[in-house]
Amino acid sequence: MHKAQRWLSRPPAKAEYSAWFQWWARGLDLPVLDLALPVAAGDQISAILTVLDERTVRCNLKNASQGIVLQAFDARAPAGLLVSGATAEWIMERPSPMGTDGWESYELPAYTDFAFSSCLAESAAPESPARREHDLESVRLLRMYEIDRKPASLRTISSAHRDLGPPQRLEMRYVAP
Repeated sequence: MHKAQRWLSRPPAKAEYSAWFQWWARGLDLPVLDLALPVAAGDQISAILTVLDERTVRCNLKNASQGIVLQAFDARAPAGLLVSGATAEWIMERPSPMGTDGWESYELPAYTDFAFSSCLAESAAPESPARREHDLESVRLLRMYEIDRKPASLRTISSAHRDLGPPQRLEMRYVAP
């Protein structure tokens, strides 16, 4: 599930927010499914994704700030794709124009520090119902970089830090230019 923001410049200028879902697979441009979950700036969204089988994920979503629960739905993987359930991700993305390959990104907005909180991933072997919890201690954290062409340099524009809590949190920070 994604929470998206668009800035509409036509008069009157305003921000527009929406919730959406999209399967991701390297090299494929898969369709976006708009979700009937109202979202606004600063809302806290809760998501529980459960892999039911190699083709189906159950999505449970809630806008905790507004107290609105979206009816759970099962998302089927696109033809030819399988769900391994081997990874869990909490993502803050740099936006790209719709219909592009992602390499022509917009500038990263100077966002207010925020955190993904109560982060938890569980796994179970196919032959066993016993679940194993995975904490954030060994997660791979990514930084967003920007390449300046003149003079040639690389600078960090966003970073993530783990707080093993409780509750466990991934704290996101915008690094000013």
